[in-house]
Amino acid sequence: MDNQSVNSYDLAIESMEKTSIKDDNTTETDKQSYTKLSIRKTFYGVVLVLVIGALFSITTQYAKDTNSDDGNFTSVTFLSWITCSSLSCIFPVHAIIIMMFTGQSLPQIYKESMKIYPKENIFRFFWSRIFPIAVMYNLTAEFHYYALNFTAPADVTAVFASVLALVYIFSMMFLKEPLILIRVLAVCLSIAGVVLFAYADGFGSFAAIGVILAALLSLFAALFRVFTKIVIGDASSIQGSMYVTIASLFNIFIGWIPVVIFNLAGIETIVWSKIPWSPLMLASLFNIFYTGLLVIGIGVTYPIFISLGALFGIPINAVVDTIARHQSFSIIKIISTLLLVVGFLILLIPQKKAQMISNKMIYLLTFRQVKMKT
Repeated sequence: MDNQSVNSYDLAIESMEKTSIKDDNTTETDKQSYTKLSIRKTFYGVVLVLVIGALFSITTQYAKDTNSDDGNFTSVTFLSWITCSSLSCIFPVHAIIIMMFTGQSLPQIYKESMKIYPKENIFRFFWSRIFPIAVMYNLTAEFHYYALNFTAPADVTAVFASVLALVYIFSMMFLKEPLILIRVLAVCLSIAGVVLFAYADGFGSFAAIGVILAALLSLFAALFRVFTKIVIGDASSIQGSMYVTIASLFNIFIGWIPVVIFNLAGIETIVWSKIPWSPLMLASLFNIFYTGLLVIGIGVTYPIFISLGALFGIPINAVVDTIARHQSFSIIKIISTLLLVVGFLILLIPQKKAQMISNKMIYLLTFRQVKMKT
């Protein structure tokens, strides 16, 4: 399995570059076909950015409503268990869509989806590799709900933009991602953005706790992405669907344990008559759409567009918070959001181009030429 970066999208960029090189030796018809394919993928990408951003915002807003209900429901572990378990339908729905539009049979789709898993000791593989990742995803959902208990959805969404900076740090640790100056700068900008968010709410305040929890959300989301890369590598969209479904099935059978422990310990309380079923079911439903588009979208457009969707959710949540929740977005929060967005966008620069820009920065600072690694 390769150790390619999970966040730089070099595979997509390099494949485009290789195709452009081949174009010199192909016919004009082939060039036109490739151009049409690129235009179609770009169009799908722009549409997905808007839809994914909207779905992410809707999911976050309904998740916020689960703790603002009159019943004052406090069992976050129960909410996380329901939300994560609902993703078990991703593969069946994706398989049905493929059968409808391509004519492939279910056995063919299943065979393709299982190619990334070992043929021997598969149960050991699931328990040693997939189970820990399912736990990470459950923790990600829990920190998402906990953060929304303390602060506004727009704040959580903005702080979540730091996830790529954390992915880069973990990629250097586990995927042998090279140290590149401009990406280090992006990490610093992301850290500064999170700190500014906490400062805007007042260090130690109720809302600042939400910012810290949102940062922990980004931390576990980054770990989830990096270890997913380690386990399944460059999986196809249907393989990714199966992976999400299997992890979700693990959560169905295991995720209820912390619910019981937290309730017996008195940390959380479940009162069945006060469970906010309406916002919980809606949050889970839109999370299914959001996750499904993330998985399926990789197969129809360039991966860079998939990541931009989360950024689009920041202004949507800010508008909704201002109109519906009467929570303003201060100047300091706007500045911190810009820092996070700039850091996010820098980390989307392909590795080769990022290395070239970094070498130029080093030359301007030290007047020493840096050789590119091949």
